[in-house]
Formats: sequence, C-alpha cells, structure tokens
Amino acid sequence: MRWNIGEFYKLVQQKLSPPSISSLEPPLGSIRWKFDLCRYHIHEANRILSETFKRPKEEQHIEAIQKLFMAATNTDEGRGFLEARFCAEAHAIACAQSLHSTADILAQVLHISLNLDGFCKPKKLLYLKDVVNCMSRHTIAPSVVAATNHFLQSDEFRYLSAYVNTTKHISLIKSVYSIHVVPGEEQHGLKINAFSYHGDNWQEKWLTD
Repeated sequence: MRWNIGEFYKLVQQKLSPPSISSLEPPLGSIRWKFDLCRYHIHEANRILSETFKRPKEEQHIEAIQKLFMAATNTDEGRGFLEARFCAEAHAIACAQSLHSTADILAQVLHISLNLDGFCKPKKLLYLKDVVNCMSRHTIAPSVVAATNHFLQSDEFRYLSAYVNTTKHISLIKSVYSIHVVPGEEQHGLKINAFSYHGDNWQEKWLTD
C-alpha cells in the first residue's frame, strides 16, 4: 500500500479544526524530511563505494578482491577503500535510524488526525503500536489498523527495528565487504552480519537488500 502524504493532508484539512491542522503540520512535514534523509544517505552510501571502482560493473568483483588484498597490506589505495567502506556503513546506519523513526512520527500523525485524545491518554500515544492498539480497542478506522498492523508485523520492519535497536542501545552489528563470484550471479558490497535480538535470529543481509 502506498501512502500519498499530499492527498492525506488535503483530506484532513476538510475534517480538522485550524488548531489541529497546525499541530499536524510539524509531524507530517517531518515524515517527508525523514524520507528525504533516507534517500540522501542511501545515495551517498552507493556513491562513495562506487567511486572507488574504475572497472566496468561486470568486472568489479575482480577489482573488489584486489582492493581487499590492498587493504590487508595497508597500501594507500587499500586505506582509501577502508575509509569508503566506513563512510558507506555510517550512511547506512543513519538511513536505518531515520527510516525507523518515521513509525513513531506516524503515530503522532494518526493521533492528531483522528483526534484520539478522547479515547486514550496522550502519554499512551507516543508509539505507533500503542496508537494502533487504542484505535483497535475503540473500532476506529479498522482498515488503517489492519494496514498498520501488517506493516508492523512485516519481516522488513521487524528486521529494521531489531537492527536499529541493537545498534542504538546494545552494540554495533559488524559488517564485512563480501564478494559473491558464482558465474552469472557476481555481487560485491557490504553485508551485515547475522545477529540476534530479543530471541529472534536474523540472517546476514546485503546492505542493498
């Protein structure tokens, strides 16, 4: 399901009072800004790594092997490659954190646009899961509840939450530069190591996945 922020804003303008519309504008604008941040960080991660390669794309897995050897022997080019890898990983972490935070900003959008103060205490409406639970208990916008629960329970969001909460609150999750050399399936790039969070085991994943 695709959410049109502009269309949503037009609809709520017809329903909400001017003070509520003014309260809605900051979180709604923040979601746009967060998405722009994500696009920026992904663009930079891809650009920084791609600029370290000079060969055509179909030959870059060979060049990647050479760069790993250079990094191991501490040459100037090897150190440059390690720095690019570090910068790309930093952008990837920043992208994940920006993307993850949009869920709780969305909670504020739903809270204000559906006027949930009359149903649940405001301090109980800080997180998207709590907002959806409030809506479900009072049978408010069932289709929105269903779509949001589908999003929250998806493997993609659960992985994102586990990755962000681990890197923010527990420890960094190591990544390695990996090279896949099966003919016809050549791939190279950063791969996030497998990790566990709250009893769930998450497999290694290419940064581009």
